[in-house]
Amino acid sequence: MIIALSDAFDNVDFSIDAVSRAAVDTICQSVARGEHFLLASRRLAIKLSNEAALSHTTRGVMEWLRSEYTYIKGLLNGFRYRVEVCPAAARFERQPNLQEWVVPAKHVADFGIRPTILLAENSHDGDVYCFAAKHYMIEAKLQGVQLRIEPRNGNGAGISQELSRIAKEKIEFCLCITDSDRLAPTCEPGEIARACARVTKGSHSVIDHTFAGARELENAIPHTLFKQVAEDSHPDTWDEFQERLSVVPDEAVRFADLKNGVLLCSIFKFAKTSPQRTYWLKVATEVFPGSDCLEQERCDNAEDCKCSVLPGFGENIARGVRERLGGCSSHESYRTAKASANIDDWMMLGQAVLEAGAAPPRMRL
Repeated sequence: MIIALSDAFDNVDFSIDAVSRAAVDTICQSVARGEHFLLASRRLAIKLSNEAALSHTTRGVMEWLRSEYTYIKGLLNGFRYRVEVCPAAARFERQPNLQEWVVPAKHVADFGIRPTILLAENSHDGDVYCFAAKHYMIEAKLQGVQLRIEPRNGNGAGISQELSRIAKEKIEFCLCITDSDRLAPTCEPGEIARACARVTKGSHSVIDHTFAGARELENAIPHTLFKQVAEDSHPDTWDEFQERLSVVPDEAVRFADLKNGVLLCSIFKFAKTSPQRTYWLKVATEVFPGSDCLEQERCDNAEDCKCSVLPGFGENIARGVRERLGGCSSHESYRTAKASANIDDWMMLGQAVLEAGAAPPRMRL
């Protein structure tokens, strides 16, 4: 993440102000370890690079910022996540409608700086999001940037409670990513996503929440990568899936249950006036034209329904993708992924993770 030093540090006497001195030294040590990027005004960078009261590491980091100022400023200009540390701030503040925060220097001096956390519904999801970030780095042609973010298991439906705990402690920066659980294009996000959004909205801590535009992580995985895993693990199911794609719109794949599949009987269980029922009945008519079940809008054999609008691939498809991605270079998997029709969903996730976890390489000072 980007940590910016407030211009108010320009008026600090570091030989006297132990809190500001500790805060700046702590930040620069984190930057030198390759955990976060640093920004400051050019004037402040010059001043601090010559400040005898600051540590050797801090002066070295400031000299790096000073010498690479134009490049670093341009590189980070479009990044959304930014924490400004201010010696005059008394409490955490979040800028309205932005991923920007003000943090008191005293808090940094007291509690330190750690790498950003990536909170996901499970550990496999967190690892896959990191691969998306690496693909985004390649797509955006970012140089001099590494991904430094620590995936953490949010325990599924309990992820909002874990996010709330992190928010209350105020010790760690955190990006939380959940499934949207949207069942159709016009549906609202599911309860887990809404709960995490409420935690974020009600907190001034350095936390943020986002979700893919698609239903779940499996829907956002580039189709070409998904295909590699599905063909190997479920060849017959993949053949059926391919057949369905000849009549099912691409959009439907973004909102389908790719783990359990979409059965006709499951569509009939949706509320009669719900947008997901309307949407999936329309999709189903393309797959089963003239179906008696569709005509009467009920399944006569709900306990053993075999009418698959789209088949499912089980609970472990994301784990399989993670293992496949871990077995090849990021550039190789990026070349495979970029041809996918749903690449935008993937890159959106990757951009969020990269911007929250962007850091320079570790420095030798």
